[in-house]
Amino acid sequence: MSSDGGGFFDRLANLWNGFWSLWIGGHERKNPKVVYESALNVRVRKHGQLKSAAANIVYLRNKLEKELTTKRAELEQVQQQIPVALDEGEDEVALVLIESKDDLTADITSLTAELDKTASEAEEAKRALVSFQGEIEKLRKEKERMIAAMETAEARIKIQETLSGLSTDADIQ
Repeated sequence: MSSDGGGFFDRLANLWNGFWSLWIGGHERKNPKVVYESALNVRVRKHGQLKSAAANIVYLRNKLEKELTTKRAELEQVQQQIPVALDEGEDEVALVLIESKDDLTADITSLTAELDKTASEAEEAKRALVSFQGEIEKLRKEKERMIAAMETAEARIKIQETLSGLSTDADIQ
């Protein structure tokens, strides 16, 4: 093995990859429809992945909203029970309720922060999804324009060849 770029098999693999790149590149130049279609398929696949990720974020946001609603309802019940426990002289129950209130308040604060972050991520994912969809549409329109331009150019070349063939024929006669 040499130290200047890999061994025999690395060089052979590079040669093989280069051969296929040239071959595919030649076919791509002959058929740009395939290149556009491939690019569109890649973007549509990525759009699907982005859509799935956005759906997961929205699911998490909805789950956090439900959990936050539940915690707020529990806090409201605990806050209503504290004065009752104090009025009845149930000091130990009141202490447990106050501790529960503190825990619920901390949970609500944490959930609110997490929900704000997740809601922001959901909106960002939604914007990215809309933007990516716009890019796909833009690429589709570009494909149509470029294919039409290519077909127009090919038709002009055929017309020029036909006309130059006619003038040559006329010169011969």
